[in-house]
Amino acid sequence: MIKAFQAGYDYIYPQNPLTGQRYLNLLPDFSDTIRSISCASQETQIMADGGVWDHLGYRQIFERIMNDLIPHTKHPHFCWKVTLVDGGKSIEGSTLPGGQILFYRGLVQLMGEIQSYAVSEEDRFAALVAHEMAHSSAYHGYRTATFLVYSTLLQISCAACMLSTFGISTPTFISIGFLYSLHLLFGYSLDRHQEFEADKYGIQIMHNAGYNPFGMLWIMIVFDILSKDKNEYTTWIKSWLATHPSPKERIRAIKHSLMELKKSESSS
Repeated sequence: MIKAFQAGYDYIYPQNPLTGQRYLNLLPDFSDTIRSISCASQETQIMADGGVWDHLGYRQIFERIMNDLIPHTKHPHFCWKVTLVDGGKSIEGSTLPGGQILFYRGLVQLMGEIQSYAVSEEDRFAALVAHEMAHSSAYHGYRTATFLVYSTLLQISCAACMLSTFGISTPTFISIGFLYSLHLLFGYSLDRHQEFEADKYGIQIMHNAGYNPFGMLWIMIVFDILSKDKNEYTTWIKSWLATHPSPKERIRAIKHSLMELKKSESSS
């Protein structure tokens, strides 16, 4: 009886192997279907952005780093793969559920060309890969999909209730607009929280694989230098409507994670 209860509990409220956090398993496991749809969409996006950038040197570096990091993601069964996209000067990276990672040419060249005595090229690229791997390993795609599904169902239910009560009227439109605004704000907040998590657990993955986790901080410092908006007040306002925290916010969080890592090493 206890084992059956534990099995049910672990299914409904499973624990993530990487983060150790439990989460509500509120959606059926459509992972294969979602992955196939996402990969098809990704292929279309790659072609629209100039196709695959087949740079042998960088491809070999990313493959080597990924193989080093995979055992420390706690998800070695994922279909891990890095694809380099031409994409002009775009300095972006992204990941899909299951381990499909994209890096754009502009981002790779930027990280490869900027010289640093503090952080090696390998550590810089390892930070990029570890961040994206942490997104997949922390089930961020699943958690976002869960939020979107249930938030949308709630909005539809409330809209139907308002329409049946007040009909097509001003209170109905105001209520629907208010609910949609809350949906956007909570969605953006979730996205920003996931970026902080990806930095934190990316540092953990890097460290466990033997790379210098300071590479994650170095990248954020570069992004902060390149940031066009230097006004702290306007940055704070924009952060409410942004899917990513500002570089300064991430720098503070990364420094905190590095300090925690140092304390755990000292205590052990």
